[in-house]
Amino acid sequence: MVFAPKVMLVCGSPRAGNSESVSRRLAGILKEKGALVDLVLLREKNILPWHEGHEKAKDDMPALLEKFKNADAYVIVSPSYYGMPPGILKNFIDRTDVLFGSQEKFKDRAASVVSIGASPLGGGIEHNGENLRLFFRMIGARNMDCLYLKGNPEPKKDEILKEKDVIERLPMLAENLLLAAKKLRGQ
Repeated sequence: MVFAPKVMLVCGSPRAGNSESVSRRLAGILKEKGALVDLVLLREKNILPWHEGHEKAKDDMPALLEKFKNADAYVIVSPSYYGMPPGILKNFIDRTDVLFGSQEKFKDRAASVVSIGASPLGGGIEHNGENLRLFFRMIGARNMDCLYLKGNPEPKKDEILKEKDVIERLPMLAENLLLAAKKLRGQ
């Protein structure tokens, strides 16, 4: 039987813009390469911020935590807001804390990051990407690629998908992620 890695692809944008366009394109590429993709648009989810007793919060996190636990690989696609992920993505990351007792739990998972911003490279895009990579390092997942993309802050629909970096590098990111997921999961 052929192993089809389960990829949880999280789009951390609070609006339908560059990050969502890239997420949808990447999901399509991953599916073409044989992955089972669960595209999570956080803008469509109710995720309360971390607080005391948040494990009992009545929101969408329990279902998202199940998906997170069962995935073989992860991708976070995030806009850069002043070098950081937007609040909705930070809430998601904070709320995953209930899964992590040790870094050993996720050492057999591959993870990639796509950071998108309007500022020129050398600014917030890289800081955002490194913050997200740090999250994966802290949970023990194996960091694969981190792709930095410059996009128009007020894009026309799917305009970013015409960029050379997106056309050339998204398929490579998908390929690297799936190869790593297969290897780490013993396939």
